[in-house]
Amino acid sequence: MTPKLFCGGKRPCRRAQRQADPDTYRGENPAELEAAAHGGDPAAAYKLGMVNHYGLAGQPHSYPRAARYFALAADHGHAWVQYRLGRWRCRGRACRAIRAVGWN
Repeated sequence: MTPKLFCGGKRPCRRAQRQADPDTYRGENPAELEAAAHGGDPAAAYKLGMVNHYGLAGQPHSYPRAARYFALAADHGHAWVQYRLGRWRCRGRACRAIRAVGWN
């Protein structure tokens, strides 16, 4: 039985458990990821998008570079990044970067 959680009031609610992202960036070498991404690995392209989006691994924060790598991963069939690009487009976040890579 699932324990009852209270969502701000006295009514109990159920909150969905977040699923762990299997492709999350875990400190890999960006140069190796870049070679793999350009070799057709969508998970590597997604990780590079995360590196550039959040400014990880000593890389500067860059929406245009993140959008480029996310678009590369999406073009190779990475479903989560296709969803993420769609969400960005709907919210107007990083719109210029997404239009620049042709996801408009």
